[in-house]
Amino acid sequence: MSSYTSDLFVPISFRLRIFVALFFFAIAAAVGFLAYFNGYSGFGFAYLAFVIYLALALLPFFWPKFRPGILHPVIFHVIWVVIKGVLLGHAPLVAYGLSSHLALPGVGTYELSLLISKMFLLSSLGLVFLYLGYSLTPVFKIRLKQFPAARYIFIKSIMWLSLSIFGLLVLILSAGGLAEILMQRGIAESERVVTKIGGQWAWLAGIGVVIPVAWSAFDKKCFNKFYFWVVCVISFFVKFLATGSRGGIIIPLVMIGFVWIVHNRSIPYKSIFMGLFFSIVVLGALGKFRQATQEASHFYEVDVELSLVESLSSSIKEFVNRFGENSGAIAIYGSVPFQSEYLLGESYISIPFVFIPGKLIGEKPESIGKLVALNIYNRSDTAIPPGPVAEAYWNFSYLGVISVFFMYGIMLKFMANVYRFNGDNPVAILLYVFVLVLFVPTTETIYDFFQQIIPA
Repeated sequence: MSSYTSDLFVPISFRLRIFVALFFFAIAAAVGFLAYFNGYSGFGFAYLAFVIYLALALLPFFWPKFRPGILHPVIFHVIWVVIKGVLLGHAPLVAYGLSSHLALPGVGTYELSLLISKMFLLSSLGLVFLYLGYSLTPVFKIRLKQFPAARYIFIKSIMWLSLSIFGLLVLILSAGGLAEILMQRGIAESERVVTKIGGQWAWLAGIGVVIPVAWSAFDKKCFNKFYFWVVCVISFFVKFLATGSRGGIIIPLVMIGFVWIVHNRSIPYKSIFMGLFFSIVVLGALGKFRQATQEASHFYEVDVELSLVESLSSSIKEFVNRFGENSGAIAIYGSVPFQSEYLLGESYISIPFVFIPGKLIGEKPESIGKLVALNIYNRSDTAIPPGPVAEAYWNFSYLGVISVFFMYGIMLKFMANVYRFNGDNPVAILLYVFVLVLFVPTTETIYDFFQQIIPA
């Protein structure tokens, strides 16, 4: 690990690092107690692998001669991927185990515990080689061109937002009305308006969320402007109507928050916890609405009654299910290579096709989420992303995990060098935040990265 850490990465105090360590120990102790108390078959293997994973995630916070910062790419990866995963599903998974899995009928608790162990050990392997890739890449100076101060940002934002609204209007007219757009998640993918007229219109409707992120990078004072937040709300609303994506709302808010941290060189702990609470509530509420549209035949049949407690409960149940009995990663580890052969790069081949509209070339190579749904779950109506580690494993086994995460570490060091020597450049800030939040080495997030960074 490089010993050089600039204040641009917003250093984390030693007191906070001790708090993180105690938090990890508390999680490990609580999970161990619950796993022992529940006494499910094979819990010892799962718990040991989980503890190894936590220990490796904690390592960068106490690496000798290294001053970690919240915007340091390695620390951010631990926070954004590891800690988020532990809190939202991994800890309950180890504490209570799995009695069944949707894609692995007939597999018992003991075998599922071994698959959970494999999941954490492979994730640990990925962390080790991410650290190695980052540490072995030297610090080198990269200078980006300094552009003149941006002018007429509000007018330009309105123009981009108008394009986004135009894309939504095309979708609404093609579907036959707003109610039909809201019901899209409840019909077969082949019948959806996006499939019929082309995904470029959904992309156009969704690019509006990039506007406030780019605006925040170029204008430090935008956070105090009412009309900035109006543009945020409108763009998020248009995105959800066009795609039904809840992450499409939460992720831009996260990026705006990190741009604020870059500008102010401080960590707003209270705002982070409030934002986390807000995100969980929104995910739960919108998830219930989406589920209701999937269960109804017509929009007037959609009935959603939500309270704050129900929204929180819905989010938590969904996260536990996503990491547990519907985990794409566990499905892969239980199916490959015996029921499903290695992909040998098939999912990664789909990445260049993100730039080509499907209407021009017809059927495009499938991303990893669709491949999991089609090949393992035998479902064509959804996508089940398994995460970067499982995707690398399904493509090239253990060598895939090692090589993908080693290259990812190199890429993170390159971006750290860009940011380190261009910390006052809005273009560098924007690119860096996009990479931190969106560029995780799995095809699902790489798609999002390119689809959003191009208009930005």
